[in-house]
Parts: sequence; C-alpha cells; structure tokens
Amino acid sequence: MIKLEGLKFLLYVMSKISGIIFDHDGTLINSLPQVIQSTQEVLDKFGFPRLTEEQIRHSMILATTERMAFSAGQPENLKLGREMAGAWFERADQLALDHTEAYEGMHDLVKYLHESKVKLAVLSNNRGSLVRKIMAERELMEYFPIAFGEEDVPKTKPDPSGVEMILQCWGMEPSDVLFIGDSSSDYGAAKSSGCRDLGVCWGAHTRSELEPMGWEYLVDTVSEAKEYLSGLI
Repeated sequence: MIKLEGLKFLLYVMSKISGIIFDHDGTLINSLPQVIQSTQEVLDKFGFPRLTEEQIRHSMILATTERMAFSAGQPENLKLGREMAGAWFERADQLALDHTEAYEGMHDLVKYLHESKVKLAVLSNNRGSLVRKIMAERELMEYFPIAFGEEDVPKTKPDPSGVEMILQCWGMEPSDVLFIGDSSSDYGAAKSSGCRDLGVCWGAHTRSELEPMGWEYLVDTVSEAKEYLSGLI
C-alpha cells in the first residue's frame, strides 16, 4: 500500500499519467474458468493428476509453457511444457468465448480512459493471439492499439522488456505510465521498468496476497479503480 506521507505523498498522487498498461487475465478479463478447465483437461490428456483450483490460480503468474511444466510437476522440463502448452492453447481457444468475460464495469472504465485521451495497452503472459481474440469478442480491442502476449515480447513478465517496448511505441517515460495488474509478475514488470503501479484484488490473487508485495495502491472493485484513476489523468 501507499508508504509516502505528507507533502511528498500529495505531490506524488498529483502527478499525472498519460498511459496505462493493463494485464489481461484477472485484470481486464475474468478468464479463470477457461484457464482451470483447459488446464485440468490437458493434465488428464498427458496422464498427470489434476490440481486444485487454488494451485492453478497461483500458477497463472507464469507464461504458459512454464506454467504447464510446473503444473505437471516437472518445472525444468520445458520440452514437455511446450507440448502441453500447445494442447492447452488449442482447448483454451475453443473455450475462450463461452468461458471468459470482462469484469463488471470494465467497459465503462476503459471507455472513460479512452475519452480522457489516455493511451491504453495490454501486456499479458498469455498468448497474444488468444488475448486479442478474447478482447475483440468482448468489444475491448478497439480501445487498445497495442495488445502484446508472450510471443510478441523478448521475455515475459516480470521482465521489463514488454513494458519497455510499449514505452518506446508511445514515446513516454516510465513515470508517465501506470501498470495495472493482479499478480507478482505484473508488480515486478512495473517496478523493474520504473512505471507506477496499481494492484487489483478481483483477479487471481486476493488483497491479503497482494498487500505484502508493496503495491503503490490496491483496489477491490472496478468502480474504485475508476475513482482512483480519475485523480491521475
């Protein structure tokens, strides 16, 4: 949570932002039902025991190849992870339209930011083609000229390279940009790139899980996020 005090804090929150980078899964889109079902089915297919929903939820900070290897109990076996990831993407693509939805109030928030002339982008550790398909179906893609996934960037979050690509496209300094996410990989990408950060507690991780990380601020609802962002743009 916020650690700055007095005049220093006042000056900090009064500084304006010009761009916002959103995480996708657990931030813009509730994809947890899709991720859980696809993961369980792929574990079945490859002969590995199913995981609990909580285990799958926590693994979502990883890119898909690493996540599937981890889910199989063989985190170092990336060859297996790639094979499982291929099967996962095939099934996730089939489930994408019936098992995902934008969080309540998200369309209103994104439209408000767009109309306020804030530049918007998405940076996900999911496959970019799948992210863009879901966003287009949920009528969000029109607001995000940039929507990067794991195949679009040199390294996935928490590595800062994806954020740095977006900053270069925008011609902005890190201090001009806020990263919104729901996981430690989002927080790490924001901090390592020098961007400001906002954590959301409606995604894959709860407030109690996010608080120890040291986010600048945490919000519990989309409406609370809109209120907070209105003071920064």
